[in-house]
Amino acid sequence: METRSGKKRAKKESDEQLIKKAKELEEKRAKKESDEQLIKKAKELEEKYSKQYPKDTPQRSHQPTPFIVACELGNLDDVKVFLEGHKAAGGNKRELLDIIGHNIRNDYDDEMTPLMAAAERFRHEVVQYLIDEGANVNAFEPYIQRNALHKLCASIPDILYDQRKLADPLEWQCEQRVNAAITMTILLEYMSMESINKEAGTGDHGFRFHAHTPLDRLMGWPAGYDTWSGDRRWDYRLKKMKIFIDMLLRAGARTVSYSMVWYNNTTDGQTPVESTGVSVGDGKSSLRF
Repeated sequence: METRSGKKRAKKESDEQLIKKAKELEEKRAKKESDEQLIKKAKELEEKYSKQYPKDTPQRSHQPTPFIVACELGNLDDVKVFLEGHKAAGGNKRELLDIIGHNIRNDYDDEMTPLMAAAERFRHEVVQYLIDEGANVNAFEPYIQRNALHKLCASIPDILYDQRKLADPLEWQCEQRVNAAITMTILLEYMSMESINKEAGTGDHGFRFHAHTPLDRLMGWPAGYDTWSGDRRWDYRLKKMKIFIDMLLRAGARTVSYSMVWYNNTTDGQTPVESTGVSVGDGKSSLRF
């Protein structure tokens, strides 16, 4: 015969089980509501970016990809909602992290990943978040096979030559240099040596571009043929880019001997240039200051 204390214990255990089940049901309901809200917000953001940046010009051959645009603009909260909403809808987050698409300034058939878009605009918070979520930092686009470091290095010289009318251009330049340096630090921490020295320039489109590493790309702006030995613009660019060049060299970055940076600066287009403060020629030479 069951004692009174035994009945109390059994009832207590039963009550605890009921409470536990009730909590589990409440958690499931709350998660479902949260997921539905995330999915709804993600859809709203996709519609917002699609309407804000439509395929509205003859030069733009593709619709900008909403998630890539959010990364490009550095809207970290929106980037998180996109990713969380995609997961809440049952999708694999890698489908978004590794998507190949187009940014706002899509003028040709240039494609990129979300990480490339963020790196190109020095959005270091977004870059770190995407990497933490599992984005492939060594990925490259199919057109010319550039990676995130190529994109970053191609944009850094814009800090010096941006022609926009700013209330305080010096303050803007300093801020951008800091953001670019942080972005480069993050990429160099996670990238393989192969990616740091990847020679972009050939893709599955069959078009042959001047092969160049990220270091070449940093030094080759606006283009190799726009600069010649002894031109003051060359020395100016070297001095202003020194912090970024040093970061790349310390990470093991190299140039390639047939790069657009070091050639086309001479009359025959074949002889490497010996310019003030620069030693090139074998594809492994360092820069001297």
